Amino acid sequence: MKTRIRQQLARGKRRIETRLRRAPRYDVEDRPVLGRANIRYEISSRQRGIVHGGVGVFLELAKQTGLIDAIDRRLKLLKFHAPYHESDHVLNFAFNALCDGHCLESEDVAEFAYRPTACKQTYRMIVVRKNLAVRVAQQRLFSDERYFFYITNFSDDITSAEIVFESHDRCRQENLIQQLHGGCRALRAALDTLEANGASMLMTALAWNLKAWAALWLPETPGRWQEQHREQKRRLLTMEFRTFVNAFVRLPCQIVRMGRRLIYRLLGWNPQLPTFFRLAHVLRC
Repeated sequence: MKTRIRQQLARGKRRIETRLRRAPRYDVEDRPVLGRANIRYEISSRQRGIVHGGVGVFLELAKQTGLIDAIDRRLKLLKFHAPYHESDHVLNFAFNALCDGHCLESEDVAEFAYRPTACKQTYRMIVVRKNLAVRVAQQRLFSDERYFFYITNFSDDITSAEIVFESHDRCRQENLIQQLHGGCRALRAALDTLEANGASMLMTALAWNLKAWAALWLPETPGRWQEQHREQKRRLLTMEFRTFVNAFVRLPCQIVRMGRRLIYRLLGWNPQLPTFFRLAHVLRC
C-alpha cells in the first residue's frame, strides 16, 4: 500500500475517533440543529460519481485470476463482439449480485405443534419470518417477506431462538448454501427451463467466488504485520456476503479521467478500507 494512502486512512480513522471521544456540549438553543445549513445543489461538469466504488477492484481481480480469459476461451456463443464478449454477459450476473441490495429490517419467530399424517409423534414447528426492504442505490423499492421453517423433536426446555441458532451453527456448508441463496441470490429459479436456471446459478455464484478469491489473493507479509494480515484475510474469507458488499463494494467514489487512466477516488472511510487498499495494491490498481 502506498504511504500516502496509508496516511490518509490513518487520518480518517483518527478524525472519527476524535469526534467520538470529544465530550458533547449541550448549549441552550432557540431552534433545532438539523436544517441549519444553507444547502445548495450543483451538478459537476467534469467529474462523475458512483455508489459502488469498490467494483473496479473486483473487475481487476476477475482479469488477473484468468476468469475473463477462461470464459471467453471456453464459451462460444456470439458470432460478433459488437462490442460485448461472452465474459461481459456472464460477469454481468455476478456484478449485478454485487451491486444490488436487500436489507433485513426485522425478524419474527413463531412456534406451533405439528404432526405429519403418517406419524404418531408431535413435533415442534418453528417459523422465522424475515422482513426485508429491497433497495437500489439507497432507494427503497418494495418490501418483501421470507419464511424459514424448522421442525424438531427437542423438548420445551430449549427455546425457539436456541433451536434456530443451533440449526445455523450445525456446519459451514449449510451457511454457504444460505449465503448463496439469501446473499447473492444464486439459487433462485429466475427462468423457465432447467438449463437456463443452471446457467444463471453458476454465473451469479461468481459473485461469491470473487469474494473468496479476494481474500485468498491477500498476501501474509512476513514481519511485524503478518498476524494482522492473516486476521484480515480470515475476516474477509468468513465475512457474510451482505457485510462484504457494504464494506468493499458500496464505496461512494468520484470518477476522474486523467490521461489514459480512470481513477476511482473514494469519498469516505470505513474500518475495512486498509484491507481494500492492500488488495488494490496487490492488483496494481
